[in-house]
Parts: sequence; C-alpha cells; structure tokens
Amino acid sequence: MCSPGDGTKTLWLAPVGTTTFAAGPTTASASGVSATISVPQTAGDHHLYVVNAQGNASAASNSIVRQRWNHVDDRAAGVTCSGTWSNRTDAKGMNGSERFTSTAGNHTEYAFTGSDVRYLGMAQPNMGKVDVYLDGALAQAGIDAYAATVTKRVPLFEKTDLAAGPT
Repeated sequence: MCSPGDGTKTLWLAPVGTTTFAAGPTTASASGVSATISVPQTAGDHHLYVVNAQGNASAASNSIVRQRWNHVDDRAAGVTCSGTWSNRTDAKGMNGSERFTSTAGNHTEYAFTGSDVRYLGMAQPNMGKVDVYLDGALAQAGIDAYAATVTKRVPLFEKTDLAAGPT
C-alpha cells in the first residue's frame, strides 16, 4: 500500500458507497502515514478511501480488496467453551483479546452455515496440538501450533468443500 504520507488523513477499507466512516466489522482504517491496513472482518468487497481531517472522503478506489471469510472472535455470541479458559488482553489478537486453555480435552464450539471454514489461531513456543471436528467427526488431528516465535492469526485449519448448509 502506498500511503498519502499525510498524518491528517485516514485510509479506510469499506464497502462501495460508504459515506460515513466509523470503526466496525465492515471497515478498517489506518493513519495516512501507514504502510499497511488490516482487512475488515466481514466478508465482501472493500474499496480504499482517503478521508481528510474535515471528514471529506475521496471517491472509492477502482481496486478492491476481497475478504472471503467472515471472522468470528472467540468472545462472539454463539461461541461456547467447555472447561476452564483464561482471557488475556492483547492488541494483536482479534478485537484486542485472546482466550486460551492449558488443559487437554477442553474445547470450543461454534455452529455456522456455509461451505467453507478456516480456523485462525496463534503459533508460539508454548503451544501444543489441536484437533478440529466438523459435525462431530474428526476433520484433522494433531494440528501443530508450536512455533519458535509468536505469530498471531495463523491459519491452522481450512476446509473449503463442505456441503452447503448448517454445520
């Protein structure tokens, strides 16, 4: 990304036709001097806008950023955790936090409707292995989340050929 190099401006990724720029699941923003911008959490096509200090926005960019996945945070409604879990504030975690457990057998569940799923987690020195189940059946065992250095939002599992419908 090439920034406007002006700290009084803000870069936004937002759906085409956006006229009000505010933080939310369909938008992402960065300072006018940033070299990177996060992708919005909601699936869809997003255009780049530059908004000045007075709130005036540029026209939508011709280029798009396509977010294929809807992101679901571990604290979202519908996410249930069994066993004992801890919460930690972490600016690099999704929505500024992360939930974790060190007890084997604890698990998290989330029901969704769709044909694709991707599990993002963290990889770091104190991580172990993860099993993923879909519709109660083991989809992949022993996914290794160990890494020599801490990395957030690592795709640990992905399945794209599910039968469409509730899972």
